[in-house]
Amino acid sequence: MKTAIVLAAGKGSRMKLANRNKIPKSLLAVADIPILERLINSLLENDIKKIYIIVGHLKEKIISFIYDKFPSICETIISKNYLKGPIYSFNDLLDEINLPIEFLLCPADLIIDPMGIKKMFTYYELKDTDLLVPIDKNANLKGLTIKIEENKIFGTIKKYNFTNNKSKNDAKIIPIVICSKKIEPYVELAMNSGLKRFVDAMNLFLENNNSSHYIDLTPHFWFDVDNREILEKARTYCNKHLSS
Repeated sequence: MKTAIVLAAGKGSRMKLANRNKIPKSLLAVADIPILERLINSLLENDIKKIYIIVGHLKEKIISFIYDKFPSICETIISKNYLKGPIYSFNDLLDEINLPIEFLLCPADLIIDPMGIKKMFTYYELKDTDLLVPIDKNANLKGLTIKIEENKIFGTIKKYNFTNNKSKNDAKIIPIVICSKKIEPYVELAMNSGLKRFVDAMNLFLENNNSSHYIDLTPHFWFDVDNREILEKARTYCNKHLSS
């Protein structure tokens, strides 16, 4: 695994109360280190050789940050259509590069244990699969979920509220996946169907019975820093466990 693609184009509208200074959400500091810097460092610890950062909202600030911190390993790609949804940002990337045979994809506001990423890479190399989805069986928040049984994914990815009627077979998805290039035609298919998220392309991929696996990363820490509450939880955890 040599390539990572990071979605950093969105407006992060749910972070407004925590971000009055118009800083991109991914550049908010957690234990004195910007979220995006933590993510990139986790990728570099796992020998990623190339990172594409797709930018849109407040793009100049992210481009400047990347140029100062990671000029040789990261390349920024400007999305002209980011307001339409994440899948359009990804498609703008496809207009600029040839998609690698396999790649890791995640949002720019993810903080995750580097050992969890390593576990994903190891598992992916052992399995003959085109899509690897990590899960957290202990998560109890609203979010995207899948049904798992006998080490397989059943059905498609859905939104589910774990506060009501949680099944033992339901698991929350961690927003970082490994895909093969075979996902590419499903991106166009999703857009042609009026869909806006990359997960919609993943669902079309799953519905067509392509090879997929999940991996349990429950023991590993991760924060999808999507709102003020999660930002504060991430800061508390990182100040306690990850500060130098």
